Amino acid sequence: MEWLSPKEKYLTQSINLNGMPKAKVNKLLDYCEKDPRKFIQYDAFVNVEHGDDVVKPDKNGDSLFNSNTIELMTGNIGVRVLIVPGTTREITLRVLRKIADWIEREPETLELKDDAVGKADLNA
Repeated sequence: MEWLSPKEKYLTQSINLNGMPKAKVNKLLDYCEKDPRKFIQYDAFVNVEHGDDVVKPDKNGDSLFNSNTIELMTGNIGVRVLIVPGTTREITLRVLRKIADWIEREPETLELKDDAVGKADLNA
């Protein structure tokens, strides 16, 4: 890790970096410089075949949740969408529309209390 600056070596002294890919080390160093920020996270389980007491999918097999999270992201971006590579365009658009509909129907989902978890009623 000879490519690390003295400041970076100090920031990472309690992290075992041996054998870690350089991209991961750089990401950790980047996080060391950021302040934690609170976000409201929306998650979609898609193509769920069988639900349970918590995950109750709609006719498309989708189930939506939201929760508070603390992240180390930069910028004053009001909305950020993260999509797992390989997710189809169809699924992405379907779920984004459902999230938008949920927020329109229940605007309070943007004001979650600490440690609260929200679940969309997709059959409403």
